[in-house]
Amino acid sequence: MPKKVRVWYRALRKRWYGEHWQGGKRPAKAFASKADAYLWKSYMEHKLNYEPWQGTKAEIFIVARDLYFASKTSEGIAASSLAEIKRSDHHFLRILTVTGVQTGHTCKFGVVPTVLLVLRTVHTRIICRNDN
Repeated sequence: MPKKVRVWYRALRKRWYGEHWQGGKRPAKAFASKADAYLWKSYMEHKLNYEPWQGTKAEIFIVARDLYFASKTSEGIAASSLAEIKRSDHHFLRILTVTGVQTGHTCKFGVVPTVLLVLRTVHTRIICRNDN
């Protein structure tokens, strides 16, 4: 069950307040404006209800791709959508398997140099050209 954060206004004190339950205690906080109170509320709801990001697991990209396809197949998406995903992945995979990049390195700083390396070795192709 998601943890709730409550925000309210006390007219006599002319302040906004926020509170949440944490380990049997109810910490409260005062705010000068409504915007600050609701910004804190959205921050605390995210902090209390979602696990922190733990990073990626370094696997060979081909193994991670097969796991992704298996998850999409189990979701029951249309065959045409799955074929489009595989077609897009084929082009991306062709670039990444040149150097054996792992999923731990598939970020902007790992993929861009690999793509540039492949583009230097493969001749330039124009995908969509209109000579009109």
